[in-house]
Amino acid sequence: MNITTRMLLDRGSWCKMKRVYQFILGMSRSNSAQFILGNFKGSVSFHSQSHLTSCLHKNVVQQLNQRGFLKNKLFFNQVSVLSSKTAVQNLHPNLKWIENVRYCHSATKSFESTAVTAADESEDLKTFARMIVSEASQKDVMAQSVSVNSIIKQIETFLKLDFTRDQIQYVFITNPELLRRPDLHVIVEHLFEYGFTHQNIEQIISKVTNTEILSISKITEVMNTMREFGFNEKSLLKALSSYPDIFNMNSQAVLTRVETLKKWFKTSDIVSLTKKYPNILFENMEVLQEKFDYVYHRMGVSQDQMKHTELFSFPLEHIQARHIYLERAGFFIKPKHRQGEKNSNPLLKDIISTPDAVFAKRFGGLSIEDYRTFYSLFLQEKEHGLFDVEDEEIDKDTED
Repeated sequence: MNITTRMLLDRGSWCKMKRVYQFILGMSRSNSAQFILGNFKGSVSFHSQSHLTSCLHKNVVQQLNQRGFLKNKLFFNQVSVLSSKTAVQNLHPNLKWIENVRYCHSATKSFESTAVTAADESEDLKTFARMIVSEASQKDVMAQSVSVNSIIKQIETFLKLDFTRDQIQYVFITNPELLRRPDLHVIVEHLFEYGFTHQNIEQIISKVTNTEILSISKITEVMNTMREFGFNEKSLLKALSSYPDIFNMNSQAVLTRVETLKKWFKTSDIVSLTKKYPNILFENMEVLQEKFDYVYHRMGVSQDQMKHTELFSFPLEHIQARHIYLERAGFFIKPKHRQGEKNSNPLLKDIISTPDAVFAKRFGGLSIEDYRTFYSLFLQEKEHGLFDVEDEEIDKDTED
């Protein structure tokens, strides 16, 4: 007996898995409010639940698991959830609604489906491309100027490179300028050659702020400069994945920045610092200068302490607030650098890197709410110029 049903399929999986029947959920028209998870035991399509889940897009499996469709040791599980094409699309963008699938009742309970034609696949990609344009245009209206066919070519290329649809969607929506880079796949292939993973590349191209300068020659230049500076392959991949704006810098700018940092730290310390905090290579120099000056001159902390902290990763306001809190509470006294005088102040790493709750309790026995109230008041003081005046008075008293 043949029963016409509707099915929920992983988009694009037909092309990759022609050897298996791509059946996830079936719904009989005679019972339109119910979806049935097929019993694949003994079938030629899926011989176990692990086989079923391994054949499906991992994100689809996660979505189905969250909704209770995939139960341990169960292949017959009836659920009441979706009954329309719209509902399917709302469930997850990687799910496609397919019409006219036949359920063949036989001894093996195998499932046969009508072939998905090239036209079906083409329409599927068009829908996906239009969805990307729609979402990307909310961030960049120029995304609407890119033709759907151009985006489809980009999608097809990325799929061939084994990127998931979720990754493709995230990259183009996060950084819509990439839609206007038809040569993007060439850059991606080059990054693969350097050892970057799919996840690394997703982070790099979605975060880089100036996509126009991203080229093979630029990537090669930056990679070689970083190697010459002392970065090994592991630290290099980590740095560029975490801070892709390093690609915006030219070799001369990197060398100039290093020469400036040499005024504060030894060369060996600079190499160590940039491996841990690559942002110091491209962050605004005035911002870095303010942080260094405050900690060195205002707090009296040495470079030896600085190099073991995340000083340049925190906002200046955070550093100042922690210091002023300790100073007013009597836990911090500016060192006078007198011979033989012992410095009993907390270490810089404990001052700036300790979580708010731990910091407040350790220094004063306060709650996290108390500290955040102080922080809010401190920002108001700084906004009205009260903090700057107080700093000048304290520094003057210290010098006297």
